[in-house]
Amino acid sequence: DEVDPVMTPVSPSSVSQKAAEVRTMRVADTGGLTAYKHALNVQGTDGVPDGNALLKIVREPMGTPYNWVLFKPSMDELVIEDGGSGGIMELANVVHRDYNDRVLFGLARVSFAGELGLRHFYCALEWKGENVSGVKALKSYNDSLAPMADRIGDRTFTLSNSSAMDLSPQIVVDFVKKSCNVEFTVQALEHAHETEQKAIEEYWDKLEAKEKAKQDAINAEKLKREEEEREARVQIRTRKLAEAKDFREKRKSKWSKLNAPELLEDLGKHHLSGWVLLQANLEK
Repeated sequence: DEVDPVMTPVSPSSVSQKAAEVRTMRVADTGGLTAYKHALNVQGTDGVPDGNALLKIVREPMGTPYNWVLFKPSMDELVIEDGGSGGIMELANVVHRDYNDRVLFGLARVSFAGELGLRHFYCALEWKGENVSGVKALKSYNDSLAPMADRIGDRTFTLSNSSAMDLSPQIVVDFVKKSCNVEFTVQALEHAHETEQKAIEEYWDKLEAKEKAKQDAINAEKLKREEEEREARVQIRTRKLAEAKDFREKRKSKWSKLNAPELLEDLGKHHLSGWVLLQANLEK
């Protein structure tokens, strides 16, 4: 299924006319974030894949939770900028919305449902946003074009012009048809997309339940530790109060048996001159 024509888009006006068709497809709920940014929130930096691992997930037939990835331009490594689970349509929306001033390279899995199951194709993206300007940015794009193509690997077709990203499902179908000479429909694309979204939703449900259980265990351990520390403080205070009470009782018993000079001696006041008047409190 994999060939590598570079799709040169038709005129922007023609693309915009086709894009007037249905342009969005349902995406598993990740709180308004892309799957990659949602995973960072849920798992932290240690819980998300690196560039090579994320690219491998995108290339898997039903890799979850990612079906597209964006990389920063680089001569020798895959540095993730973003990744998502909403397919090529979400990728198109994200680059226009968030990265229209950036140079990026990416890959999206494009799936179609058929009688024999799902068939998968791969759309590479060589993105130079409409607001990219300056010699440095253009040089970054040109210098990293070949190395990034090698690292991302085989693709069915490549989108290389920002105007081509004004996509609709029908345009995606047309690209695949032109690239591979196969007949698919928008319905086949949408059916495969929905199948993937259900699998991705199950993935997030399991992951979030696992992370919640982990956090609940951490919170329970924290509460247990705090309770143990509180109990230890109570025991220390109780012991100190008991020791102070015992000391006072022993001192009281001792003083009851002393005369005035002896009491002054015990108090460390024997060097004082003069006299002292003491009141005796004799308990019967």
